[in-house]
Amino acid sequence: MIKLPSLNAIIDRAAHSFLRFPLSILSSVAAAAIAMYLFETEPREPQLYLINLMLCFALGIPLFFSVGILSDKRRLTAKSRFLLYIGAVLFLGLIYCSFPDSTSVNNVAIPYIRYAIFNVIVHLIASFAPYSNTGSYNGFWQYNKALFLRILEAILYSGFLYVGLALALGALELLFDVDVHEKLYFHLFIFIVGFFNTWFFLSGVPENFSDLEDNIKYPKGLKVFTQYILLPLLSIYLIILYSYGLKIIISWNWPEGIVSYLIICVAVVGILLVLLLYPYQKDEGSTWVKRFSLLYYVALLPLIVMLFLAIGMRIGDYGITINRYIITLLGIWLSIIALYFVMGKKNIKFIPISLASILLIASFGPWGIFSVSESSQLNRLESILRSENLLVDGKVKNQFEWSLNEKNELLHAGQLPQEGLLIDSLHQEVKSIIEYLNDFHDISATNKYVDQDLDSLIRKALDSSRYVNRTRIYMEAMGVTYYQRDAAGIRYYSYSAENDEVIPVRDYDYLIDVNANNRSAIAKKFRIDSSTFIIGLENKLLIITTGMNHYELDLTPLVNR
Repeated sequence: MIKLPSLNAIIDRAAHSFLRFPLSILSSVAAAAIAMYLFETEPREPQLYLINLMLCFALGIPLFFSVGILSDKRRLTAKSRFLLYIGAVLFLGLIYCSFPDSTSVNNVAIPYIRYAIFNVIVHLIASFAPYSNTGSYNGFWQYNKALFLRILEAILYSGFLYVGLALALGALELLFDVDVHEKLYFHLFIFIVGFFNTWFFLSGVPENFSDLEDNIKYPKGLKVFTQYILLPLLSIYLIILYSYGLKIIISWNWPEGIVSYLIICVAVVGILLVLLLYPYQKDEGSTWVKRFSLLYYVALLPLIVMLFLAIGMRIGDYGITINRYIITLLGIWLSIIALYFVMGKKNIKFIPISLASILLIASFGPWGIFSVSESSQLNRLESILRSENLLVDGKVKNQFEWSLNEKNELLHAGQLPQEGLLIDSLHQEVKSIIEYLNDFHDISATNKYVDQDLDSLIRKALDSSRYVNRTRIYMEAMGVTYYQRDAAGIRYYSYSAENDEVIPVRDYDYLIDVNANNRSAIAKKFRIDSSTFIIGLENKLLIITTGMNHYELDLTPLVNR
């Protein structure tokens, strides 16, 4: 018979988990509340400071959890615990200050990418924080097993709770004609996922670490899952990747860039599988587990070589980007992990600790992801400009100068001086580089190649417009045409005039803009002096009417020509 906990027991457990992890739970409340507010208001102008604040509170959940669990394991004094929490709050404050605000001119994505990296690091720290300086491999495994199972349990409970409540709201609306606003479903989802799910998970986190170290019970269901589901899937993917490697050797075709991502995914799944099977290495009837673990890391080495070949070719052709840097970094980490265990080492804590350390080191400094990728792309751009003799003393020759009208709108006129000087492939490469710098870095780094202060110009233009195509501004300031192209390589040019009035034209009479298509007739009424005109277009027949006069002009010969 299953014995269900009483309501008092549930309340006591919830209160105890709040006292144990107060800041994590409060962070989840704050993040969920901000998410609900942003969804409810739907402001025309994005309230970026609220989004940044929500992200910081979301990061605070695992960060304060790590501080709490570390304090429990080390049995820190109240003063030491308080100082750790203060340090965590200051760290979140620095993260918030690093985010761009609504006045930022450039589309800088770096703070959010760095935030994602820190999020991974903090979650990794949570996995080893209680065992960072102890040699208890079994306690470390049992602790992470408990977290893993608790996460699955929390997802299950949260999912059923949301579906049940959502169905209840739907029943109220259908049966009793209760007006349930559609936004309420989203608010309910955020409340359960952001708040209930967090509190439920924290209430089941292990407290007695000595019991974990002495625990030698391993769930059979976990072994069945890894042995009969994960292991066959991993084997299939390993066979596919090795077959692809054999194809490369036979046909001598260099590997595709996408294979790098596949190798990373397969390697991570394999490492997870080895970790899940780790305690079964000691079972007398499971000696194959130990042999499999060693064999897997040996089999991983040729795949890592293929990974470096694939990503190396991409870097050689197109330089280093954030994605390619991260793939290379993960390749280096996988190499270290594989060699570490091939040499007979057994410390499984080394896996999350090494990954967190490598990511942290690469997240800042001149050697880091962002500095190296930006420098690589700037060097590529400068190399192209120099090879085509478009740079003189570090400046682009024959620059195009942008200007602003009285409404602070950017003006563009005349033929671009570098048009036709770059072959199409280099033209597209310059465009790709500048677009990348605009999307992921500070595009103003390319301002050094022109004399005009484009940052100030864009800032003024944004006063009268919600959007400015920065890539076009910087590219055409260098005298190089900006254009869109589709997958087939076709160029598209778009020109438009904002003036909708009748315009006197030299050597003609007047210019009037009329938009039409082949599927419908169109007519436009306008005045010139005291006369009223109606100009219409139907199929290929131009019709002009003024007073009692009616004129028709067949445009078929013009259209055909």
